Amino acid sequence: MLAMLSGSCDYPEQGYYELTALDGFGLPVVSWPLMVEELVDDTDMTYAFNVLLPIEGELLELPLANVEMEQARAWELRLSQADYGRGDLDLTLKHAAERLGFIGAYRTPPPEPEVPERPAMATTRPEDNEEATDDRPGYPFAGFIKPDQATGVAALTFNGELPPLPADLTNAVTFELRPITQEQFEQALGGPADDALRRLATPREPLSVSEEAPPAEESAAPEPAEDEAGEEQTAPDRPEKPEKQPPLGGRGGSRPR
Repeated sequence: MLAMLSGSCDYPEQGYYELTALDGFGLPVVSWPLMVEELVDDTDMTYAFNVLLPIEGELLELPLANVEMEQARAWELRLSQADYGRGDLDLTLKHAAERLGFIGAYRTPPPEPEVPERPAMATTRPEDNEEATDDRPGYPFAGFIKPDQATGVAALTFNGELPPLPADLTNAVTFELRPITQEQFEQALGGPADDALRRLATPREPLSVSEEAPPAEESAAPEPAEDEAGEEQTAPDRPEKPEKQPPLGGRGGSRPR
């Protein structure tokens, strides 16, 4: 699986990260490095983001598309089994009410096809060479990201159970996103990121959702507390944010170093 970190900000943060699966003892099971790239125009205004994954010395480029939502900022990406070999992933990040949540669907890699035995010298029909379509549904999930301001490590908290995962992640019970250095990322890549060849992610349609899985609902707001008289206590109104905001939630200033 793939996730993103926006830390304490309300927009994706350019940099290098590592998604780590942990077992019940908090020990790493497997990790995946990733890079967040911020695209700016001639005026240093942010207009797009990319997620880059190192694969055999190349960089797989996943556009982080902006999603129009009222009273929230959101971005989505799709990772394909054909590109990464870890299954299909639909992921949407949403920042609202000063909280970063995620929702999506995941589909494990397809099972190995069974090769039927053929008589010797059997001819191959044209339809045998047609690529089969994987119409299996995905498993919905949702949760939120809780960053630690001191360490920069962000815990991914899922609502309910994790979706079904590949066999090598059987022991994984939670995930963390950690900042890493450029040197660590390029070590995993096998060379300088600026010199690596890039290839665009394979486009595909969104996953259908399994009807057998429980619905993936985003975290609900905490119930209001009651005072001794039994009346609900409501939080004071926060000041409204300025209406004018940079596109895609970018800073609109100089690019971070």
